[in-house]
Amino acid sequence: MEILTSHLIPFTSHLIPHTVYLTSHTSHLLPLTPYHMNDFYYRKLDVYHQSLQLVKNVYQISSCFPTQERNALSNQMQRAAVSVPCNIAEGMGRFSIKERIHFVEIANGSLMEVMCQLEIAYQLGYIRMEQMQEQERLVSEIARMLFGLRKSFEEKNNRIINNM
Repeated sequence: MEILTSHLIPFTSHLIPHTVYLTSHTSHLLPLTPYHMNDFYYRKLDVYHQSLQLVKNVYQISSCFPTQERNALSNQMQRAAVSVPCNIAEGMGRFSIKERIHFVEIANGSLMEVMCQLEIAYQLGYIRMEQMQEQERLVSEIARMLFGLRKSFEEKNNRIINNM
């Protein structure tokens, strides 16, 4: 089937690094792109799914905070928690191993921020000891996984450098 250029519709998205073209006959279909749902590598990582669980937990816990904390500690804790899976995803979207390592480090920093904020919430009496311990176990597990991911990227980077 020959496609006339007059029938091409440009399609650009922040998820696609270049413009792709859809025909007017197929514009209702998914864009013609090298990216597919399976290409979202971060979704295959256990650390990503664990960090999503942390986000859910933080939102649930912080919803019980006093009203005056809704725009303070609660909001800050939620943003830090959301930052963890977002930085994992962004890092996995980078082609450079050094950039992937950088985003894993940012995710780890945000994770430590969440842990600190949970400790503050505990000290202020906003969460119970059991909640604190449960979240601490999850944070420790995510930190361990992030360390392993970072280490695997560093080893891969070292292999590339040594093969040059």
